[in-house]
Amino acid sequence: MIVDRYSTDTIRVGNLTLDAAALNAYIDRAASAYGTGVEFGMSGQNWLPDTPLGGNSKIDCTGFCWWATYRSRGGSGLWPPSDNWFELPGPVAGCAVRRGALPGQSNGHAGMVVAVGGGNFATLDSSSTDPKPHSGAIRYSDNGKALWMSKPDLHFVVSGQAVLAIDGVPHKRSLNLLLAAAKRPIISTLAVLAVVGGGVWWWRKRRKGRAA
Repeated sequence: MIVDRYSTDTIRVGNLTLDAAALNAYIDRAASAYGTGVEFGMSGQNWLPDTPLGGNSKIDCTGFCWWATYRSRGGSGLWPPSDNWFELPGPVAGCAVRRGALPGQSNGHAGMVVAVGGGNFATLDSSSTDPKPHSGAIRYSDNGKALWMSKPDLHFVVSGQAVLAIDGVPHKRSLNLLLAAAKRPIISTLAVLAVVGGGVWWWRKRRKGRAA
């Protein structure tokens, strides 16, 4: 699995200044769901941030994005404008991606962007469909362009809790995300850390190779 990590305190995307530590926490939180055995389903559960994912539990795609950003699902889904989600001009690691319904379907789909590079991006989403690999319901793809970019009504959105400023004006956040992350460890085993670290090394190597 390939995931990105920010080494700066903030990043600027369009007119938004984003908290890099918050984005890192979202990336790690989303990655922590891979391997838990959680199943895809419209469980009706609100998925509070303290709710553990695991076997015999169910989560849908939108619920996964809310859970990955340490919040319970809001009534607005992932559809901005709102105080919950802000539109981005393109994929950024730690943001969510969502699309409209495909022909013949009534619902859209959503996932979390966990890495960006080489003209592409990687995602994790809760899904019951191919392409695989899956770990329970959590599907990983290192080819976000193929999985998402040709779909209708595509948008990239970031949690409002990661927004520090809009056009240079400070943006008030209601959640102390770093405290939340400290109270709810995201990655607890050396084995998972090794997989993530290896994925980052491979991603950087591949990115350099493409640039050569």
